[in-house]
Amino acid sequence: MRGGGVVSAVVATLLLAACSEAAPPSGDPPGPELAVTVLQQRVDEATRTVGVETTNRTDAPVHVSAVRLSGGGLDGPTTPLDTDLQPGLTVALRTSYGRPACDDRDGSVVAHLEVDGRTVDYPVDAAGQAQVRRLLATDCAASTLAATAGVRLVGPYRRVRVDGEPRLRGRLLVARRAPGAALDVRSLGGSVLARTRPSTTRRAACPG
Repeated sequence: MRGGGVVSAVVATLLLAACSEAAPPSGDPPGPELAVTVLQQRVDEATRTVGVETTNRTDAPVHVSAVRLSGGGLDGPTTPLDTDLQPGLTVALRTSYGRPACDDRDGSVVAHLEVDGRTVDYPVDAAGQAQVRRLLATDCAASTLAATAGVRLVGPYRRVRVDGEPRLRGRLLVARRAPGAALDVRSLGGSVLARTRPSTTRRAACPG
């Protein structure tokens, strides 16, 4: 009886060890060490195209076959790629961040990269997070304006000089989408490509 108890204990121990060795891993292994940020180049201003700037911090090439951005108000499309990231180099993986969820911009932006045949999620650094917040602030403001009024530049245009500087004078036409209260135009902005300045400081309104 005592010998049988010893054998049973040994068998139970062996079965437990076998089950432990057969258990699946708790999660996928980490992807290659890559640093990721988001930046929009001047040529892409006023579009939703950005560069997911990715730096290979390993000592071997990494193949990237797709990129996508999500989180922080983004749910962008997947952009197919065929890019080899060489060790130590940074490559801008161009993609669209898609139509933003302007009412739900919480959370952090994540870059989903398909590297060496599998998808790995990489956090976007602080500078990239700030860049996306600025882009979405402009994008969502433009959507709000577009739902309220149509805005376009119209001629005729004239070359003039203001304070000794050359300027191109035209008109900004603001048309309300539907009847309602007057629209109060308080300021005009611009971009790195063109600066807009009013020819008068008087506020202009669009009556019904």
